[in-house]
Amino acid sequence: MFKKIYVNGSSLSCGGSLELDSPNYDYYVNQKGVKSWKNEKEVSYGNVLANKLGIECFNDSKQGGGLDRIIRKTFDYIDNLSEEEIRTTLFIFDIPLQPSRMELYSKEFQDHLVVSVYDREWENNVDGKMVKSNVSFSRSYKNPLLRLPYDTYMRHNLLISKFAKEYYDYENETKRLVRQLILFYNFLDNKKITYNIDLNDSLFTASGQNCDELSVIYKNNYSYKLNPNILVMDTLWLLSVENNWRLCDEIEGSDDSHLGYYGNIKYADYILDKLNKA
Repeated sequence: MFKKIYVNGSSLSCGGSLELDSPNYDYYVNQKGVKSWKNEKEVSYGNVLANKLGIECFNDSKQGGGLDRIIRKTFDYIDNLSEEEIRTTLFIFDIPLQPSRMELYSKEFQDHLVVSVYDREWENNVDGKMVKSNVSFSRSYKNPLLRLPYDTYMRHNLLISKFAKEYYDYENETKRLVRQLILFYNFLDNKKITYNIDLNDSLFTASGQNCDELSVIYKNNYSYKLNPNILVMDTLWLLSVENNWRLCDEIEGSDDSHLGYYGNIKYADYILDKLNKA
């Protein structure tokens, strides 16, 4: 039925913490005897699922990515597809409903920056120097060719920090994201796209806001019954916690909550089971 898988989300969906230069890569390959991989996306659940189905995976996920980026990139992707290609593509989304994450378009780089806004100062390592700031941002956290040099970073840090202080409000941003998600889902439903959604209140836990209030907004404005192709699934991060799919579950002493090597495989099997029962 499906000829391609499209995956979009955050680091949970692109093999976060399984990069070649990570100690986790060394653990699985050199200590557990796992076959080496060329990049972290190769062993992420979307690619694992695609291999099981014998089809191609286009993984648009990015470390630090938020909901705004998912919507933008998915629209860009669908705009280039025919109706037949849309019908035969399985869309899998890892929804990071975290209002601390946003993206800003930089005229200087003609590129989007992934941005996180914190309620206190965090330390960021920039060119070996520790920078304390209420924001962190990057063109790509894992691509050294796109990292900003220290002076450039500090110039943008000042601008983005001022913007966040004056115009960013956590609670209002949370409600905006929920409404954006509803509009996004309605667009997907109009196209009769096959994709996954979480109908439970757990979707909103990561927002840090009142889940009951957000759930009311969500359920009063979105009806999944308009699209027969939806796959009802629990939120990825919740599944990973409940089923011990995280790196901290697979590697003794680790505190990393990203999916482990085997966790990615198990989540791919979970999705495959959903497809077989659909």
